[in-house]
Amino acid sequence: MIMVVVRTSLIDEWRWQLAEDAPNHFLINVAADELEGVKELVEQRELETAGWYSMVRGRITHLKNRPPAEVVQGDHESLRRELNLSWTTELPEGNSIVQGSWWNANLDAGDSVSGDLAPVSLEGDLLHELGLALGDTIGFSIGGLAFDAVITSTRSLNWDSMTPNFYFLFPEGYLENYPRTHMTSLHIPAEDKLLVNDLLRQYPTVQVIELDKVIDRIRTIVSQVTRGLEMMTLLILGCGVLVMFAAVSLSMAERLQESAILRTLGSSRRLILGVQWVEFTTLGLMAGLLAALGAELTIAMLQRFMFSMPFSWHSWLWLAGPLGGGLLVGLLGVVYSRRAVTQPPLRVLNSL
Repeated sequence: MIMVVVRTSLIDEWRWQLAEDAPNHFLINVAADELEGVKELVEQRELETAGWYSMVRGRITHLKNRPPAEVVQGDHESLRRELNLSWTTELPEGNSIVQGSWWNANLDAGDSVSGDLAPVSLEGDLLHELGLALGDTIGFSIGGLAFDAVITSTRSLNWDSMTPNFYFLFPEGYLENYPRTHMTSLHIPAEDKLLVNDLLRQYPTVQVIELDKVIDRIRTIVSQVTRGLEMMTLLILGCGVLVMFAAVSLSMAERLQESAILRTLGSSRRLILGVQWVEFTTLGLMAGLLAALGAELTIAMLQRFMFSMPFSWHSWLWLAGPLGGGLLVGLLGVVYSRRAVTQPPLRVLNSL
């Protein structure tokens, strides 16, 4: 049951996230004087981008007006490298506010910041990892120029969207004077792959990250894993049937004796087969119920820790498990133990 759900639900949903038209190329390090030319090349091929984002590179120098080492326990990754800082007026697609409020509400209220502090929206997980909270200050250094920002909101990001995402977002008017570059993501079909050559020929400083090969490789691996899961499903089902046959074989002598005594006392074959059907069907129902419980718990852990997906209730498991188990075990058990009513009672008792 776990294999069926993983095959038909989790993997298919994950593959759906990698849609055929999902962005498969990132264009980064596009200088301001190259932006219009790059846009024109993309528009000539009638390709759509995920939107152009401006960004500057900066480092964190202070947290809560203190050196980061006094605030963060351990050397966090964001403190060892330059970060991409961007700005926007509208909340980007795939972002949602968790705490605080977006720029428009803050600025209209007139209480966003004071003095030289710039408002900044921070990704929620990074906020907790750095030990920060709303209203705390962060010091940045961009090309040797320092400025301070105050956290006004936190966001959750959709990292599966294959579009640019930023841990730090500022409103317009705070970073435009710093040296900046531009970036975007877009889907380039195989027949338009020459666009990459044209871009690099005319703008050698532009960096193109080709994700289509990586995505194709991931799809191949997922397909191979899927076929392996299907084979494992058949092997597990076959092993279960063999275990059941072995259990029935161990009790066959007792079943033959009981059947012979009941038939001697006047019970019909139909009654004896009915009793066996009830016995094996009950076992199958119990096995199916336990399978549904185990499958639901296992799938919940897979969704949470492996696929990073929200938990979803699979109600059909609790119906298909007991019914499927009762029907399968009942049918196979009765068929395999049917010889207990096909032999004459006297011959069975003499042989026992």
